[in-house]
Amino acid sequence: MLKRLRSGSSLIWRAASLWMLIFICIFPTSTLQANPVLPGNPPFFQNPNSDKLIVFIHGVNGNPRGTWTYKDADPNFFWPEELAKDPSFQNADVLSFGYKSECGPTLIISEIAKNLELTLNKLLETGKYKSLEFVAHSMGGLVVREFILSRHKHLIKVVPVTSVITLSTPNLGSGLAKFASYFCKTIQLK
Repeated sequence: MLKRLRSGSSLIWRAASLWMLIFICIFPTSTLQANPVLPGNPPFFQNPNSDKLIVFIHGVNGNPRGTWTYKDADPNFFWPEELAKDPSFQNADVLSFGYKSECGPTLIISEIAKNLELTLNKLLETGKYKSLEFVAHSMGGLVVREFILSRHKHLIKVVPVTSVITLSTPNLGSGLAKFASYFCKTIQLK
């Protein structure tokens, strides 16, 4: 009797699991999806029918998630995701590009710009983007400038960069970076 109950509940569990899977596939919970489609799985939010790509780039000692999250006010509020959810930006996909940025061995700005080019080429394979936009913090702005000046022309499909927003980018260098380089040995501060 006990054996029959176990096999019966197992059958019910399998049937319920199958129906749940069918329900999820037919009725997605959201049109906005964060898909791990890129190497390293950076935060990437896709909207249906998007033709614009907005790329967030962090600065020194930042990361693709932490830089764009205000942990003190609302640790769940992630700027790239919120932007992608905003109805005004439903024609845009949003990527938060990242690179290693901490004390120790790191890449120089030109190498980071090349990695940005490789990531964008992966996304441009879809053929759906008609423009690129950038939001960059600190050294991320220098990465964007390097990308535009030396790597943009190497994209598999050259799409125009329609806007660049930089936040605290040290375009003329930074005395603070020189001071910090005494304590943190990384090429990025030099």
